[in-house]
Amino acid sequence: ATATVGLGQELKLSASVVTVGFANKAVNWSIPETEGVSIDQNGVLKVSSSASTGQIVVTAKSVYNDSVSGTATITIA
Repeated sequence: ATATVGLGQELKLSASVVTVGFANKAVNWSIPETEGVSIDQNGVLKVSSSASTGQIVVTAKSVYNDSVSGTATITIA
């Protein structure tokens, strides 16, 4: 997946996890340490107005099975 977010903006990301029965469908969100960019556990990517432009890879990893993950490339413009 790909998306673009501007400086000083937020982007809400989502992930779908398929499990068996009542297993936890939650994910842990992560990004490489990048000045001025953060992501919370609700999948909201926040880009400060002082962040550098470029690309960042966001990872969503299954809480139930941490060997299952997905990524999205986000362009900061």
